[in-house]
Amino acid sequence: MVVFETGPLSTWFYHALTAEGIPAICIEVRRAQKVLNETLNKTDANDADGLAQLAKAGFYKVVRVKTFDNMLTRTLVAARSLLVSISKQLSNQIRGLLKTFGLVVPKGEGRVFDANVRELLNGNSGLAVVILPLLEAWREMRERAANLDKQLVAVSRQSRATKLLMTIPGVGAVTAVSYIAAIEDPENFPTSRSSYIFSSRCKSLNSVE
Repeated sequence: MVVFETGPLSTWFYHALTAEGIPAICIEVRRAQKVLNETLNKTDANDADGLAQLAKAGFYKVVRVKTFDNMLTRTLVAARSLLVSISKQLSNQIRGLLKTFGLVVPKGEGRVFDANVRELLNGNSGLAVVILPLLEAWREMRERAANLDKQLVAVSRQSRATKLLMTIPGVGAVTAVSYIAAIEDPENFPTSRSSYIFSSRCKSLNSVE
């Protein structure tokens, strides 16, 4: 049996081992570190020995490792959210830079924002060569995010559970897909309290729709 801590490679490591028929257990890193940090001579070898001792004593908390399909879905959501965040940062930067020169961009999103910025830059070639590259980057991020949006909608249509969640007012494809991918299997939540805690932590997903 192989015991290892949670980390960036834990999903791949777990499935690579189990695919070879090797029993693998992923354990909660914070609890393990409380014990491993007590080691006087802290090295990778000593940490490995410490994990082995924890496994023998049973002093660890098993962490459920998600499937690759679920991780792929979560990666899609994360990538889309990143692009949306970058596009918002770019638009805010453009607004801020133009204000320095007394140019206030009127309220508006998408094409309206693009048109407003270009209108303000008319006749100001010196400022245009600085702002237009940012505007092009902003447009590119929006287009990329829109492409990932389409993928998310396609994923949401493949699951009865996500389609059911999307009937709730205010719940879109991003929240529904994220929630289902995180739960994976309702049996992972044996008590109503554990599911309630999880649901509370997922409320923030509504902000990325």
